[in-house]
Amino acid sequence: MPKVNILVCYHKAIPLIIGNEILRPIFLGASNANPKIISKLQSLCDKQKVGKSSVTLWRDDSPISTNTQNNENLTSSIHSFQSPQSPTCPNISTLNPYFCELTAMYWAWKNLDSDYYGLFHYRRVFDLKFDEKNYKNEPITIPLMSFKKIEQQFGLEPQLATQTISKYDIIVSARYKDHHIDSKNNLDYENMCIYEHYKNAHNIRDLDVCINHINEHYPQMRESMQKTLYTKPVRWSIANMFIMKKELYFEYCEWIFDVLFGVQDKIDYKSYDTHAARVFGFLAERLLNIWVNYKAQALPQLKITYAPIIFTPKYRPKFGFEYDSAYKRLFLFGVRVWKSKL
Repeated sequence: MPKVNILVCYHKAIPLIIGNEILRPIFLGASNANPKIISKLQSLCDKQKVGKSSVTLWRDDSPISTNTQNNENLTSSIHSFQSPQSPTCPNISTLNPYFCELTAMYWAWKNLDSDYYGLFHYRRVFDLKFDEKNYKNEPITIPLMSFKKIEQQFGLEPQLATQTISKYDIIVSARYKDHHIDSKNNLDYENMCIYEHYKNAHNIRDLDVCINHINEHYPQMRESMQKTLYTKPVRWSIANMFIMKKELYFEYCEWIFDVLFGVQDKIDYKSYDTHAARVFGFLAERLLNIWVNYKAQALPQLKITYAPIIFTPKYRPKFGFEYDSAYKRLFLFGVRVWKSKL
């Protein structure tokens, strides 16, 4: 059986731990995070058993020896790509406010040895019992349930998931109109392309900078980029979620970090508000679609499929404070009554 490691990205401590032998919780932005939040999440992982041991919590900033002592899937700094941030650069954890889940993706590329690599979120996973011809037009939100039930219902038990994953070279999310369809936003998705969608939600100049970089440095991708960004109606794989074979994952990391680091100095992200500053994560969502479409065109023999996204409910404590990497919130009777930046 191939080795599969799917990183499940966390930035706060919540009771639902998505973790087993192939689903690996990782704390993002750990280098600048409140140690109490990481400690609380670690204690929650410790309570969840995988066989005779507990779920291991990885960090996007730690040397391998401190992430885990006895995991033969891990090696130390096995790849040679160097970003502008550091000559050795085993991680980019400090860039998490701007690169979002890509700090986990980068960490895995530099530090993790596997046959398949993937990326999920603490509230978003793939339904690996998917029917390619029968999924909804938006992600499916499920009621509150235990991780064991999620595992069973959506094909995430290690052996079954590995069997499914090994049939494909690339799995990305089903192509949706948007993360959520909100009737109040008045967007005409049927007459909108990905480029226009980005313009509606973010600073379009940032995407234009990426387009120019790709045109200059990857001219072979122009046709795929044009089709991806300008085809109507808007349908795209969201949330930077994927599972890929090792060689494709490395190729994708080489490409996307070259593009993002290549445009980093041309984007005034440090002047943006907290949400807009996540610009490189937003750009990466669109870039993933460009790259997958390019690979499908260049190598039609690749086995690429699209899996529905399952959303778990938002966790809200009944009473007390909740912390994440950016905010402190107070809840009374499950209702947030106060919020402050850390």
